[in-house]
Amino acid sequence: MPALKAYLRGTQLMWTGRFAEAGDALQEAVREDSTFALAWYQLSVAADWMLRADIASEASEQAVRFADRLAERDRRLLNALRTVRQGRSLEGEQLYRAIVSTYPQDVEAWYQLSEVLFHSGPRLGRPLAESRAPLLRLLALEPAQATARVHLARLAAAEGDVAELEALVDQVAGLSEGSRVPLEMRMLLVLARGDADELNALLAQLGSHAEGDLPELAWAAGSFTDNLEGVRAVVATMTQPHRSDGLQVVGRVLVAHLSMAAGQWAAASSQLDRAAALDPTTALEHRTLLATLPFHRRPAEELSDLRMRFADLPPPGPAASPLVWHTVHDGLHEVLRAYLVGLVSAALGERDAVARQVAFLERQSGSPDTVPALGDLALGVRAAAALADGDAERAAALLDALRLQTWHQLNVASPFYSLGRERFLRARAYQQVGRLDDAERWYDSFTNTSVHDLVYLAPSHFYRGEIAEARGALEEAVAHYQRVLELWSDADAALQPLVEEARARIAHLVPHP
Repeated sequence: MPALKAYLRGTQLMWTGRFAEAGDALQEAVREDSTFALAWYQLSVAADWMLRADIASEASEQAVRFADRLAERDRRLLNALRTVRQGRSLEGEQLYRAIVSTYPQDVEAWYQLSEVLFHSGPRLGRPLAESRAPLLRLLALEPAQATARVHLARLAAAEGDVAELEALVDQVAGLSEGSRVPLEMRMLLVLARGDADELNALLAQLGSHAEGDLPELAWAAGSFTDNLEGVRAVVATMTQPHRSDGLQVVGRVLVAHLSMAAGQWAAASSQLDRAAALDPTTALEHRTLLATLPFHRRPAEELSDLRMRFADLPPPGPAASPLVWHTVHDGLHEVLRAYLVGLVSAALGERDAVARQVAFLERQSGSPDTVPALGDLALGVRAAAALADGDAERAAALLDALRLQTWHQLNVASPFYSLGRERFLRARAYQQVGRLDDAERWYDSFTNTSVHDLVYLAPSHFYRGEIAEARGALEEAVAHYQRVLELWSDADAALQPLVEEARARIAHLVPHP
């Protein structure tokens, strides 16, 4: 009976958006009864919102382990959630669609279907709006469901529908008092309105807010608004001196990626210098990733220096926080070193060095305990070398094999899990071999995903402009080129050639009278 009471309390707290309290209640339930499959299931759902990838993954496994006494319908739900936690989002989507087809009144299945479409669809080049129909169906079945409105508010922000966002913000505030959700809703509204006074008041509130929520707020700001100056200000609250070293590092890294999204390598490098004083491993990993971007490679001597610095890195210490933003690369630094050294070697044209790093990555990816992303990282290094050699056909064939099977919580916390570089390379290779529909889909996979993905936004718009121009869709092409000018208006001199080319294309397509 104590386990059941704790479970019922936890599920009620979940529906109203009080995720940490829900997690505590559900952990109490499984302590009272370690075979309580449904409590394990709801704990996995709560842990997702709590940014505890470790708990969410383990709880989904435990739910399936103890599901044998449940009805077939419940077992299907538990298995679908575990499938999603394992990163197999397309398979999970099909499992949920099958459940709602058989049980059209199943609130939980509609909820999880909307989650899969919302969090995994954009990374696969699918519109965020695909999640709207299941979200509305969920609300029709369960009008008091707070998290559905949270997602609809994010969707309204992404679409620039301020009136809809205002209405949803009011509704969510009433349903989710005591959680971080009202602050996120206010933040999205402030960024959508673009009012300087409102932004300053928001930043003051964020400056004293509990730091465990700040990375998630930064993710929401960067993923669902196009106010990049406001997003950068929000992220910068993570770097204030009173914050923990771990949070300051996460913040500096995110500001570095936002700087590169604006075409500003010097500003990004400065942020990573400051991060390196606190965490040299993380700073070097992100510096090397940004230094080898497909559209912005640093000079050969700089790349060689970065590669040499990996040999002198001290082993990283344990993460001070259990939240996914701090733990996402635990146990992976040796793999990341091989991947990044492989990218540098590909840029330098050193094929034997590339082969050594790829062999290491492929050995690691063959382990039954490894994450699927490792095989994709090996493909990314091989494709980078192929494109550097001018062999787009080989690169496209390699990137056809990308699995992209990582769970969204890992994707938003790490560019190495989200595989933005590989998705961009896939689009470039497809464009170069004439697979324009495929290329366009993958160029469209850098919004509504993560802050890290924003570095690819301006170049993806440029190449989408090329595709539209080739098809004769001239207004569409101009809109994409104009977006390049907006995103990189203050880009460093090294990246100005792309800006000037976009400006020249606009002038050609829209001749002056």
